[in-house]
Formats: sequence, C-alpha cells, structure tokens
Amino acid sequence: PCLWSRPAPGSPPASPSSDLLPDVSGSGLRPGVVHRLDRFTTGAIVAAKTARAQRQLMAAFAARRVWKVYLAVCVGEPHTRAVIDAPIGRHTTDRLRMAVRRGDGADAREALSVVHRIATDGRLSLVAVLLRTGRTHQIRVHLADAGHPVLGDPLYGDANWNRLEARTARRPLLHARELRLAHPHSGELLHAVAPAPDDLAAYGARLAGVSPDRFDAWAREATDAVLAEARDSFEYC
Repeated sequence: PCLWSRPAPGSPPASPSSDLLPDVSGSGLRPGVVHRLDRFTTGAIVAAKTARAQRQLMAAFAARRVWKVYLAVCVGEPHTRAVIDAPIGRHTTDRLRMAVRRGDGADAREALSVVHRIATDGRLSLVAVLLRTGRTHQIRVHLADAGHPVLGDPLYGDANWNRLEARTARRPLLHARELRLAHPHSGELLHAVAPAPDDLAAYGARLAGVSPDRFDAWAREATDAVLAEARDSFEYC
C-alpha cells in the first residue's frame, strides 16, 4: 500500500505519522517520523512510538549509524563498483531540484553513495546503493551526475528512456530495500527488509535472468555478496 510519511495537502489521511501522533504529541518533533523517502520511492522507513526513541533514532541517522541499502534501475551500464563522493546542494536556477555542487555553493553538503552494479543487459542496469549520508534526492542526483539516471525519474531522468519505458516505469524505479540499526532502548540490532514492488521486481528479474517470483531471493543473495565486507565492519553504536 501507499503510505505518506507525514500528513500533507492532498495526501491520504492514513500515514505512519497520523497513526503515531498520540504517542509523541507535544515533543516538538514531527510526530513519529525519523527520516523520509522521496515521493514515489518505495520501501522500508523507520517511525518511533515515543519522543525519546524518536530523538535517539534521529541521532543515529545523523551520526551515520544506520545501514541503508537501496535498489534502483538506471540507464546504461555503470562501473561494477563506484564510490560517489560529491556534495549536494540546491540547484542554482531550478529551486525544485538538487544538484552536485563541487566547490561552488555554501549550501552544498557532503554526500556519499557506494554503488554496486548487480545486473545489466548493457542498456539498463540494476544497482544496489549503500547510502552513507541522507541528502535530499541523493541517489537520484548522484546517478544522474554519473550519467546513469534512475529510470522513470521526471526530475533527473533521461527523457528519451522515460518516454520509451513510460508504460512500465511510471515513477522513479528506486526502492529502500534494507535497514539495519540498533534499537534505541535495548541496543538490539534490528533488521528490516522491504520486498521489491512489482514494477521494480519486473525490471530486476529481467535484468538478472530470473522469474519475478524469485527476484527478492536473488536480490538478497546479490546484495549480500557485494556488501558483505562493508556490512561486517559497519558500526551501529
């Protein structure tokens, strides 16, 4: 189902924020929300039931102690592995867009994405992205700047590819697949995996050469293989 991370004009009344509002009311924080996904990005999201948990979880995200892995279908064939360390700030002329700003913007903030190509047919590719920072539109901006925009992205995408695939890529094909983080009270390691939605799974299955019903299992094995070393050394506390 489609859920909005917080109530907004035009959004459905049901959202994690509205469901959790009574538990954190009066905290001065957006109710329940710890982080957000871009509009039309699917996948796992963290919400808190108490103001204390919310503050601790937000601190963990700010300190880069949360493991975040995304899947995306992008145009072209990126390198097998690429570390994109490029600051992101507001676009200089279009205030609705973000952009890589190399040394020319006081508002630019450090942004780091580690991109692994896990399947390709030479025209489109499926990538797993380990997100080390959490800037607005980060993966979409970084992949577009690298020449491999997310398929279906109306802001940063390739207009020709978006038109060719308009029937099946009706949104940016970006999915927050996996989160790992320490529980804010017990310290227990929590692990959440969101199955890929049908649109991304169909593309991913075709690129990987598996059936759609096998795609999630294949994606788990593929991402585990390329990210095992980084995961084993990741610090959650």
